[in-house]
Amino acid sequence: LNGQIWDPEGPILYTLDDCSSPCVPASQQGDQARCSSPEHPALMGFLVADDAKDWSKKTRLDRQNAIALQYAKLFKCQEALDYIEYVEHDWNAEEFIGGGCVDIPKIGSFADTSVHLRCPFGKVHFAGTELACEWAGYMDGAISSGERAADEVLRELNPICDASPRHVTAGRNMHQIIPAKSARPNAVEK
Repeated sequence: LNGQIWDPEGPILYTLDDCSSPCVPASQQGDQARCSSPEHPALMGFLVADDAKDWSKKTRLDRQNAIALQYAKLFKCQEALDYIEYVEHDWNAEEFIGGGCVDIPKIGSFADTSVHLRCPFGKVHFAGTELACEWAGYMDGAISSGERAADEVLRELNPICDASPRHVTAGRNMHQIIPAKSARPNAVEK
């Protein structure tokens, strides 16, 4: 796989593997990019939102079989039905979490609003993992969102920065450019 898949047709909406591309030299991948077990690479998938609630009412064997069938279809590979191990975790059953390990909104639910949620409102700038352009819900998303908000503040304090490109951090894609002045609908400037 060497990447990730979004598949709204099966029980698993989002799948990723624990390996990076073999085309990228190990010296450029960093520690986090290596397989957790090169002999037995793994796939990780999320059942999300209402689908997760519906699938949690079924048996473990039903989920296991449906997921194996989904991967066999996705990868056009019957070997997916002959996997080494199946592990699952019900995040809703966690006493102190009561939900997913990350916030994954339904596909399209943030499409029209996420840009506006990231826009400054007067002198208030917004950051958080849910407002990240990439890796929302994870620490990388929180960091990139914080960097974006800090960049906006610096641009407000020093307008000369306004002409410079948005911050670019090695290893991350440049995120969407948001105007320095508020573009939030119905914003009242004081």
